[in-house]
Amino acid sequence: MQDTKVPFNEDFVSLKRLSAIKHKEEGKMESLKQEAIVAISRMSDSAEIDDIMYRLYVIDKVRKGQTAVKAGDTVSIEELREEIERW
Repeated sequence: MQDTKVPFNEDFVSLKRLSAIKHKEEGKMESLKQEAIVAISRMSDSAEIDDIMYRLYVIDKVRKGQTAVKAGDTVSIEELREEIERW
């Protein structure tokens, strides 16, 4: 009996994970496609489409937040407190 080989798609995802780790160590953000592939591959095989869509939505919001922070588009704690008081 021969050893079974890992299917190609799992090899591909493993390479993408290694690439993602390398990019994070270098301070680079992995591409949205790479991040989506890794996130979906980590989900259970029984994941529903709504679960997948929500995961991608969260990734998108986090990436947009990171971009805003890098661009200096933030508010101070004091500004946030003032805004909350106006509610």
